[in-house]
Amino acid sequence: MGIENIIATPELPEDLSPLLQEQLSHYYKIGAGNQALEFLRKEYQNMSPESQDHLLLKEYFSRLEKSQSFQGHIITTHARLLVMQKGVFRTHKLIVDEDIIRQAYNTDSALREDIETVVRNRLFPRNIEEYLEKLLQHKGYYYSTKRFRLSDTSGILDGLSGISSNILGLLEARALYCGEEDITFIQEKPLPDCKIILLSATADPEIYRSLLKDREVLYYPCKKAKYQGKVVQYMDHSYSRYCLNHTENILDKLKERTAEDTVITFKAYEEQFDTKYHFGNTEGVNCLAGKNLSVIGIPNVRDYVYGLYGMLAGADVQDDVMSQYLTEHNGYEFYLHTYKDPLLRRFQLWMISSQLEQAVGRARLLRNDCVVKVFAGFPVEQAVFYEIN
Repeated sequence: MGIENIIATPELPEDLSPLLQEQLSHYYKIGAGNQALEFLRKEYQNMSPESQDHLLLKEYFSRLEKSQSFQGHIITTHARLLVMQKGVFRTHKLIVDEDIIRQAYNTDSALREDIETVVRNRLFPRNIEEYLEKLLQHKGYYYSTKRFRLSDTSGILDGLSGISSNILGLLEARALYCGEEDITFIQEKPLPDCKIILLSATADPEIYRSLLKDREVLYYPCKKAKYQGKVVQYMDHSYSRYCLNHTENILDKLKERTAEDTVITFKAYEEQFDTKYHFGNTEGVNCLAGKNLSVIGIPNVRDYVYGLYGMLAGADVQDDVMSQYLTEHNGYEFYLHTYKDPLLRRFQLWMISSQLEQAVGRARLLRNDCVVKVFAGFPVEQAVFYEIN
């Protein structure tokens, strides 16, 4: 378009040596992403200037430094945006493409055996060890009023070499669920403290208001454009994971009805439908534009994940058990295995709807005359509903 003063923040080089890649991967696994860059800089200083790693990192650091002080247009990712230097937002307007809440409030987990190892090896100060011991004894939801941010991790990271869980993220979390094998939590990464213009067809303004209570959220709905293509939906089953596992011959029938299409489904069923696309990995994918697709499944997550978001929004999650309720969404009424609490239900509807709409949107129906078949007990926008026969 003739715009010249534009750059993108760099990605880490893919051709770094296996040892360096392994060390970086470990930093991210244990929640030390903020320390990973510092680690790279120290390694870089000790490298031979002729080594491949040194040459790759020299280019990476040069581009990174330029992007942090660039006065023109900067393109970046959701993940990078949440850790960028604050000074950038004083000189730029911020436009975010697509819903960013799942990145800013990301779910992660720590294995109980890893937590036990950390406690046993006395890697943290005593007050943190006592807190971890308390978590190990707990079952179910837990809201922490303590958030442990370690200013100095230099003496700790080496001791976590045998750990593969996000221990540091666990220490900073407020909303946790203590399960049998692991502890799941929400890792909060604050959005930049500036005006944000968010463009998204799936973002729910009430979700933003419930999680970002100290910010003003203004919502401007746009008129919906009619699809050029067509969405055909079948709701004769829920098409949940349980349904696919326990309904006789359902997989064989689905394979027949989707044989000519590219399939998007649950990750565990990719091989069944000979596909590489699943819920959660289709955002931004453009190679399916204009193709006939079949979207199979209702992408629920574990019920306590909805509860964790609800905890942060102030919902009472202890006694609300999921059951079948007549539910309203997008102008439709249908039965859904959901919560009685309206806030918890809203989080579930938002997560399911956004995943389904993202999957349907890969065909780019606004501009392409193709067909997307949806097999899910949850209505999507502009669908024409058919009986299976």
